[in-house]
Amino acid sequence: MATKLTDLKIQKSKPAPTGKRYTLWDAVEPGLGLRVTDKGHKSFVVYRRVAGAAQPVRRTLGDYPSLSLADARELAHAFKKDMGAGIDPKIRQERERQENARLQASTFTAVADQFIERYAKKEQRRWQETKRILDVYLIPKWGKWPITEIRRVDIRARLHEIEDEHGHVMADRAFAALRKLFNWHAAGDDAFTNPITRGMREVRTTKRERVLTHDEIRAIWPLLDRPEFQPAFGPAIKALFLTAQRKNEVAGMLRSELASDRERGKLWIIPKDRYKSEIDQVVPVTPEVNAVIEAQPKWSGRCDYVFTTDGRAHFQGFQKKKAKLDELSGVTDWTIHDIRRTAKTLMIEAGVGEFVADRVLGHVIPGVAGTYNRYSYVKEKRAALETLARAIDGIVNRRPANVVPLRSAPAG
Repeated sequence: MATKLTDLKIQKSKPAPTGKRYTLWDAVEPGLGLRVTDKGHKSFVVYRRVAGAAQPVRRTLGDYPSLSLADARELAHAFKKDMGAGIDPKIRQERERQENARLQASTFTAVADQFIERYAKKEQRRWQETKRILDVYLIPKWGKWPITEIRRVDIRARLHEIEDEHGHVMADRAFAALRKLFNWHAAGDDAFTNPITRGMREVRTTKRERVLTHDEIRAIWPLLDRPEFQPAFGPAIKALFLTAQRKNEVAGMLRSELASDRERGKLWIIPKDRYKSEIDQVVPVTPEVNAVIEAQPKWSGRCDYVFTTDGRAHFQGFQKKKAKLDELSGVTDWTIHDIRRTAKTLMIEAGVGEFVADRVLGHVIPGVAGTYNRYSYVKEKRAALETLARAIDGIVNRRPANVVPLRSAPAG
């Protein structure tokens, strides 16, 4: 017998003394019932025959109180309308679930994850960099989008944003990663049409030859000590000049990567998992580099980064700070990576042999010699980096590079 269900009646309904389940039928929405189990669990159900079927069926709407009485009546009305049209809500829900699962599997994030796991890790030597580009520059923009909804106009707009904020080199790298991802996905999905077409963006592969002049170094160097470039950007740029390493390697420097060796002195050992050549790079720490490191604030907690502004992550705002540096110095048309080329040039100019300069830069020795030669050249690299430091000091302070500046004795 039907009765008008209310929240009070539902709340007062108890398990039957017989220990069996029972149903309270609603007089307001015929076919809607509240099912009460022997354990007191309550759920709304709708009971009706699907048009064309021989027997009525019961379909569960949801649990009370997660599903309110008002919502249950509204949902029951929709269910009955479907059932009257010959549509079984259970089948519709399953199809919707499958469609939602398919859509979730085809979001840009899901496809990017599959691309990294099934292709990049197996085929790309530097798959970590591809993953980083996707994670930092593309997934935050398109992560929840179905990949089929990403159009050429979306791609072009995003690449322009990346170029404006991070430079054309990063935009080119993002485009290259995206093109590989789309090509891989298109090869396994008949329904997917790759939106990237020939000529959409030509990746610039011209080898740069830009080297900062002595006058440009003199214009830049003193500005690095200004408050707006502290605590991380200015010191990191100095470290780039003095170590000739790459931006990401210097920016990600950890104090735990610094070690002292009785015979070889203080060293910065960059682990192979974050070095381009995938071998441990041993960089001798000269007094000039050590002074930069020691001047950096030490953050409480577990932060191990040398160059950080918040004690949580390594410094990443190079492009914005560099734009300000360009404005103040008047030095333009250069990139952070040009510092590395400049450092090598300064070493060669000061008499360091090219073989040793390449070891400082971490270039792999080619051929059989590179396979069997495991000598780390620490002594030679230290001498080269000390020569580099003298060369920079001579440029900045306008004194001959062969004059060794006097250093204050360490405190204590």
